Amino acid sequence: MHLTELIDSNICIAVTAERKTVGDKIDKIRISAVKFRGWIVSEGKIKDRVNIYDGYSFEFCTGSNYHKIPCRQDYNDEIAVAYNGIVSKLLEFKEYVGNGIVIAYDAKATIGFFDFIKVNYGVTFENRVLGIADIALVNYRDKIKDYSFDALLTRFCPVSEREKETGNAEIVARIFERLALEDDFAHCGY
Repeated sequence: MHLTELIDSNICIAVTAERKTVGDKIDKIRISAVKFRGWIVSEGKIKDRVNIYDGYSFEFCTGSNYHKIPCRQDYNDEIAVAYNGIVSKLLEFKEYVGNGIVIAYDAKATIGFFDFIKVNYGVTFENRVLGIADIALVNYRDKIKDYSFDALLTRFCPVSEREKETGNAEIVARIFERLALEDDFAHCGY
């Protein structure tokens, strides 16, 4: 299936997820996402922009070992409240994502993040995950030397599109959009 067809026929969710650790403690988790499906068509009936129709963002700080499933001896009300609050937000995010295709910069890192969430909070994501770095590598092989997020941002995303309320998630969607429009191969693996 060509990437433009994938966008036409599926709900896609561009996701950025970040966790910052201090020692063995998770200090902060931040997730931002945007949903898109289909295309906004220009005057000449040319597919031009993906149709982004919903954004989502949240951040929480654990400040302690709240990222462990509460079954330890030092379990107390403070840990229970914090843990349940985090789980509640993650379940809300899971509902937001639904069965859509997750688009991320690095598919392996996002799958690893989802595994972390499953192990530590019991919330399971079984979504298909595509990485824009992997797609760019397949499509451009020797034509691009640097596949870092910043390099893809510079190549595929105009400066005016780089500061968004939903963080890098909308930028991931815009890079994916450009990859789809420039993809002149029918990649059956998508």
